[in-house]
Amino acid sequence: MSEASELRFDQNSMPHAYDEYLVPRLYTPWARKLLETAKLGPNHHLLDVACGTGAVARLAGPVVGMRGRVVACDLSRPMLDAARAHHRLPTAAGIEYFEVAAEELPFEDRSFQVVTVQHGLQYFKQRGRAVAQISRVLQKGGRIGASIWGSLETCHFWHALAIAFKKSIPPLNEELLKANAFTGAEALGELLEAVGFIKVEIHTEKMPMVFRRRCCAGSASRARHTLRSEDIRVGYHPARVRSGGETGL
Repeated sequence: MSEASELRFDQNSMPHAYDEYLVPRLYTPWARKLLETAKLGPNHHLLDVACGTGAVARLAGPVVGMRGRVVACDLSRPMLDAARAHHRLPTAAGIEYFEVAAEELPFEDRSFQVVTVQHGLQYFKQRGRAVAQISRVLQKGGRIGASIWGSLETCHFWHALAIAFKKSIPPLNEELLKANAFTGAEALGELLEAVGFIKVEIHTEKMPMVFRRRCCAGSASRARHTLRSEDIRVGYHPARVRSGGETGL
């Protein structure tokens, strides 16, 4: 397969297209939902794994504030370079970026109160090891918030692309199928519970994706695509649970 027909996040051209077309219409709205579900709050320490160009981390900065901490990591240097190029808000925590695999997190045990993974689990070569690493760096009582796409048939935008790629660029269709290879809510819950997470909650959400383009007369036309995501929240790290009840952060 040639580089021109691959969906690769380490290509230099990927971050610009990703930031321009997908982040504002797709990943930013889902990032808001993910942080809300994970119950991120003031002064929290957050780790965003598979951060891409930083959509989740940038939204988290103002939430945790200047006394909080935001760390983001990804394997793709071009995506991280694009993330670092974004301006920091004056009332937001600065973002620390790391080029590292999810399976080899370099952070100390119990460093974070919240860990997020937005649509990245399907790319991990060793999902069990990556989730175990996330569990290790979470504080007692900490939470993981992760999102994965629903099945290809329920995500109209990805489904339309798959049909187009299958007819015109089959190698791209194969790569798209890999991106939607981990879609089962039950499988996601089992993955987290296998390393000791408890109180796993599954939330199935739908959100429209709107593309606008300028027509010849200057009016705007738009196309709407429904995207479905399986959002998961783990309420508490098991080490913080007591026989008499459960404790918060």
